[in-house]
Amino acid sequence: TKLGQAYIATGDNPDMARSFGINTGRMELMGLVLSNGIIALAGALIAQQEGYADVSRGIGVIVVGLASLIIGEVLFKSLTLAERLMTIVVGSIAYQFLVWGVIALGFNTSYLRLYSALILAVCLMIPTFKDKYLKGVKFSK
Repeated sequence: TKLGQAYIATGDNPDMARSFGINTGRMELMGLVLSNGIIALAGALIAQQEGYADVSRGIGVIVVGLASLIIGEVLFKSLTLAERLMTIVVGSIAYQFLVWGVIALGFNTSYLRLYSALILAVCLMIPTFKDKYLKGVKFSK
């Protein structure tokens, strides 16, 4: 539809969409409303299934999702959409192994969120480390 094409154009290139007369502010608002509506529906379905709702319930899911994205993006670069989705799955598995490793090493599990944050911080530092220290290093296949 015209609305869908305007929405896609705004996401791809807002400046070009604006030059075509598309109200990009309205399209961005529509995207936020739609995504938050889907999130609210998912939360309502989970609360209905479980029989209760907890305000801190989604925090762990957000951290795992963020970790999966970061680890997948750090390990692999410039991929197609299908390959990128696979890297997210690989990142999720790698994150779970890292958390399992922290637990297996005998660290206090009360600080598991702190350990998760440290794992994410290290993963975010990897690209900078690679660019700074491994710039001239050639890896053979």
